[in-house]
Amino acid sequence: MGAVAADEIESFCVQGEDKLCTIFSHIGFAAKYTLATIKMIELVKSRHNTPRFRHNLVVLNQLTAAIGVLDDVLEALDYTDNNSVILMRDEETVNPSLNLSPFILDENALSGQQNSKLFFFTSREGKELHFTLIDNLKDTLNISGENYPLVTELFDGFFHKFLS
Repeated sequence: MGAVAADEIESFCVQGEDKLCTIFSHIGFAAKYTLATIKMIELVKSRHNTPRFRHNLVVLNQLTAAIGVLDDVLEALDYTDNNSVILMRDEETVNPSLNLSPFILDENALSGQQNSKLFFFTSREGKELHFTLIDNLKDTLNISGENYPLVTELFDGFFHKFLS
């Protein structure tokens, strides 16, 4: 890679800021939402009471380092999808929400472990999906129908519906 002249640096910075403004103009709404992993949803039903859904989740706007178990419970009249990463409008209800799975997924939700380990989709090679850990780009997760069939089913459904 060649050296950049000092007088070109400002131009590159301005171009980069313009590109970021374009991106944020489309996804800026996400700043008003809460990112959460929905691990398991249980139906809570008792006689003479309205059924409720107990969402076992990890709210991902908290500091995650060295504070112990982050798993939490939210009971609501509505439900969303199991083993999913969602953007919630507020922390009291799961609807409306935007499901980011299978493009962002939580390996700990898929494997039944506590806390959260988020990966984002990077590529697809044949029937294998490749993901990269959000906070360490060297840590990858490869998914096929054998290890996490639900994820491959979600991808196949997306590609069939939107790209065929």
